[in-house]
Amino acid sequence: MQIPVTHSFFRCSAFKLALLPLAGFAASSLAVSAQTLISHYQLNGNTTDSGSIGADGTLYGSAAYTSDAPGNYTQSLDLTPNSAGNNYMEANTGTSYDGLTALTLTLWVNIQGTLSNNERFVSTLTPSPYDGFDLRVSNNHSPSGFNTSFNVNTINNPAVSGNFSANDSWAFIAVTYDSTLGSNQVSFYTGNESTAAAFLNSGNQTGALDPSSLLRIGGTPAAPTSDRTPPAYISDVRVYDGVLNLSEIENVRNAVFAIPEPSSYAAILGMGAVGMALATRRRNR
Repeated sequence: MQIPVTHSFFRCSAFKLALLPLAGFAASSLAVSAQTLISHYQLNGNTTDSGSIGADGTLYGSAAYTSDAPGNYTQSLDLTPNSAGNNYMEANTGTSYDGLTALTLTLWVNIQGTLSNNERFVSTLTPSPYDGFDLRVSNNHSPSGFNTSFNVNTINNPAVSGNFSANDSWAFIAVTYDSTLGSNQVSFYTGNESTAAAFLNSGNQTGALDPSSLLRIGGTPAAPTSDRTPPAYISDVRVYDGVLNLSEIENVRNAVFAIPEPSSYAAILGMGAVGMALATRRRNR
């Protein structure tokens, strides 16, 4: 027999209490910005794209997963096996980025060795004439104090960030790009697992994104057979189709803490079972 929604089972306080953790988790999983999340690779043991494009990725070289991950994630992309190899994740995003005049790129990185110039974190840059965007290592190479460069449709005169620190620890990196501004179109933000996101510095780039169809994490389509892989773990890569403000960027940083630990799932299910049992017992009295 179908139980009507007005039944005491659903009005039971124990049942409502049992659902509270699930409700909190659902609320924490809502969109963090009014901008569209077009690409989202949690890299939490898979290469699924949960963004609007839905372009699932494929691992190449010796890229694998590690149990070292930020927040409540349980795995991240491990680019360190066979450090001399070209290890990366690649996805075909088609024409989805073409013509974008603004974007926000966010990711978590954990550096496991000395960095080198031109190693890529995230890139859609094509071979010459170098269309697309590109986030790579630049200047300082120390894991505890390295710079990144952000390019749009070029490999020259990039916007260069201040220092990031991720020496065997997780750093949050965010880059915003707004081509409609007269200057300082690129802004860099930083944070970590215990420190909120904060503005770092700005730089210049111009123009809408020219056509590029491949996205690589840990490499670049601009050098398809060259080793451009940083000795790093990477997690929760996101691309939005507009500029996020600092509050929204902080929401993105916090998103990796919104997924309950495995033990929390058990607790939630246990509370649900207790609530249902109590409701059923009350109903049968």
